[in-house]
Amino acid sequence: MTSSVRYDIDFQRKLLWWSSKPLFRRLAPARPVSRILSGRACLVLGSQRSGTTLLFLILTSHPKITGLDEKFSGFDLPPWPVLAYNSLASRRTLYKLPTLTSSVDRVVGWLPNAQVLWMVRHPYAVVASMRTLRFADGRSWLERYGREELSSLAREFGDAPQETEADDLVAVGAHIWKYKMRSMTRFIEKGMAVRSIRYEDLVDEPEQTLKPALTALGLEWSDNLLEHHKFHGSERHAGNSRGNVPIDRARKEARAPLSPREKEIVAGVCAAAMTDFAYGKA
Repeated sequence: MTSSVRYDIDFQRKLLWWSSKPLFRRLAPARPVSRILSGRACLVLGSQRSGTTLLFLILTSHPKITGLDEKFSGFDLPPWPVLAYNSLASRRTLYKLPTLTSSVDRVVGWLPNAQVLWMVRHPYAVVASMRTLRFADGRSWLERYGREELSSLAREFGDAPQETEADDLVAVGAHIWKYKMRSMTRFIEKGMAVRSIRYEDLVDEPEQTLKPALTALGLEWSDNLLEHHKFHGSERHAGNSRGNVPIDRARKEARAPLSPREKEIVAGVCAAAMTDFAYGKA
């Protein structure tokens, strides 16, 4: 199935804006209604720099899926008027929120019946990408957010890394990846419907990788997903990704790979989860 329906980011942003108006707060209590409508929601979670934006862009090219990423959603869950409107339009609401990956109780409390797609990528590539992405001030993602993110995750799990490790930015990135993979287990234990998607599989075999996820959402396959760049504009999403850029299979490997010593550091932190997701240490 192919459709000419384009992803309309401006409409979804306006819909979110209208949802914040007092009228909707008076119409219905937010949390109970959100819980009722949560079966129409889908969330993309996982570690930063793991391909969550690519998955979001691909899925929102489907004519029956729409939504926002964290940049345009205010880093929060979709409110009930957004879920209700999109549902009436026969569309699933997809929000990409890697910033809420460890916020298990919040997600379960508001959207208990949502489908969760958990993006997974080799930690070597994730940590390297955390270091490669740079902001206007010249700092990398790891330099700007790494230690703060790690501190927050360590409090959640109650087992902070050694102080010497926290001083090493590569180790910081590795611990962030490890904690975010452990968070997936927490969502499953809370009864959430979680499906992991490996970045490498998504890039190599997008149709084979995504068909089971669409089936779980009650949707048929659409060939739009193989050409997502034709259904998105040039707006920049979180992580500096453009919507109109096609899948680049060469991006499976990081642009600036880790050194052998840095790989040893990451493997030392992430060994158990790497085994779970069939990632080698080479």
